[in-house]
Amino acid sequence: MNAAGVALADAVVAATAVPAGAAGLSEIGDLRTDGFADLLIVDDNLQLRRVLRRGQWLK
Repeated sequence: MNAAGVALADAVVAATAVPAGAAGLSEIGDLRTDGFADLLIVDDNLQLRRVLRRGQWLK
């Protein structure tokens, strides 16, 4: 992201909604009511801190 000069918001869309849409997976790739609660929490350096998968925090 930084090396390519891409904004964080654009990188997130490119890594989530774009591939999901290309694969025809309309139920994933964005945040919305009744969606799967999958989420990655990263720090300021984009290092992984926590993972939420289907609404449950992974250890």
